[in-house]
Amino acid sequence: MWNNIVMSKAGFGCGNWCVMGDFNAVREPNDRRGVNGVLSSNMEMRDFGGFIEDLELVDLPLLGRRFTWYHANGIAMSRIDRILVSSEWLEAWGDISVWVCSRDVSDHCPLVVKIANNEWGPKPFRFNNNWIDHKHFKKVVEESWRGMEVSGWMSFVFKEKLRGLKGRLKEWNMVEFGSLESRMKNLVEDIRELDVKGEIMGLDSNEVVLRKEFFVELWKLQKHKEAVLFQRSRSNWLRQGDANSSFFHNSVRVRAKWNAILALKVDNMWIESPLLIREAVVNYFKNHFEASATIRPKLDEVPFSLLSEEENCALTATFSLEEIQKVVMESDGNKSPGPDGFNFTFLKSCWDIIKGEIRVMFDQFHGRNLVDGVMVVNEVVDSAKRLGKECLIFKVDFEKAYDSVDWGFLEYMLRRFGFCDVWIGWIRACVFGGNLSVLVNGSPTGEINIQRGLKQGDPLAPFLFLLVAEGFGGVMRRAGELHLFKGFKVQNEGPMISHLQYADDTLCIGEASVDNLWTLKAI
Repeated sequence: MWNNIVMSKAGFGCGNWCVMGDFNAVREPNDRRGVNGVLSSNMEMRDFGGFIEDLELVDLPLLGRRFTWYHANGIAMSRIDRILVSSEWLEAWGDISVWVCSRDVSDHCPLVVKIANNEWGPKPFRFNNNWIDHKHFKKVVEESWRGMEVSGWMSFVFKEKLRGLKGRLKEWNMVEFGSLESRMKNLVEDIRELDVKGEIMGLDSNEVVLRKEFFVELWKLQKHKEAVLFQRSRSNWLRQGDANSSFFHNSVRVRAKWNAILALKVDNMWIESPLLIREAVVNYFKNHFEASATIRPKLDEVPFSLLSEEENCALTATFSLEEIQKVVMESDGNKSPGPDGFNFTFLKSCWDIIKGEIRVMFDQFHGRNLVDGVMVVNEVVDSAKRLGKECLIFKVDFEKAYDSVDWGFLEYMLRRFGFCDVWIGWIRACVFGGNLSVLVNGSPTGEINIQRGLKQGDPLAPFLFLLVAEGFGGVMRRAGELHLFKGFKVQNEGPMISHLQYADDTLCIGEASVDNLWTLKAI
């Protein structure tokens, strides 16, 4: 049956295709549970996935429930009912959601397709990497950058110049590439008219030149469209040349469809209104990053290593322009841009224009291994087996570790390690405070005040988190010194292991005793 459907689609060609029903197959192991106690075969999943790819259809995600078929035994269940649509179908019908409804006597749940044309709000500015290949791009940037007179602290000047440049680039983009689809359509029609005239009566020399110019312009616009699609896809495994294939376009649409938020379940109720969804997202992150009122114990009796004066001087030494340039040039230009929409591709391509402001901004701002930990754990377990000794291994799971860091405790730990006031002031300026905005289906929400946590993707975040986590490590060492916690001795002459830490992973290791458990609970 699958081959017949593929052949039918190939025969009729592209169009608004919608294939739905009970396919009696799944795409991944998580689509089936409790079926004869065996996971679906790789062959079945590969064949079904290949069928969907051959059809070049998008598998619409489900809302409401995870499975669509339930066995009478109440154990076996699968997602075997699906709705597959073509890219043309998606473009024609707008926002589409598929809801799994309640079943009655049937073992299948009915699927309901809802269609809505929701307005999620304006899309933020994003720097287009393809702009740097335009012969007039740097001239536009330099004229805008040099032409703005802004006074004040250099970080403010830099921000305002980027804001002004953003508006200028939007205007320039509309002139050079704006109304892309209509311009390409008009060029195709102009070329067609010249082709028809050439067939009937031939073209004069001016028309031949004009036809070539049309082709050059059309090629430029097609390359621009391809580059924009490729950048939006944020693909790490496709080359930019692949962006002209139907497989690429389908992959982009599949990713967009699966990442879209068409409904949210809040307090056991589903909401679909864009306004209510945005409000729910803002409320969640506002509560998530709200500071806790918990009074935390001090660790004044726990010793920590102290930084020397030389180490503090090295930390607060002035950055050179060469150091700043090295960091910029070695950064991946295609990573997610900041809130202003400018990425590292812009910084690299326009470095000679903006480096002066960046240098002043930085000047004013100045006014162990994971594999080792795994090997140690394996050695502990093997040693316990060889010696026939019981061993306690307790894994501490930090919930949303980076987001939960208390700024007051972070500053306390910085001072306990002997960081100087200048460095602590920098950390306060970079980490403590600030606002965030959440993209909901590509449109930013209002700003949310942050009161705790470390920023994901910040190169300093792992190191700052380790300083916070070292508070736990210090307490564990102190508990061992006071004989309140007994670690596990690896072999007779081996070291005593009480805990291992790497990033946000922590393992407590010790003798299997009730006293150790009580100590861990108290800590």
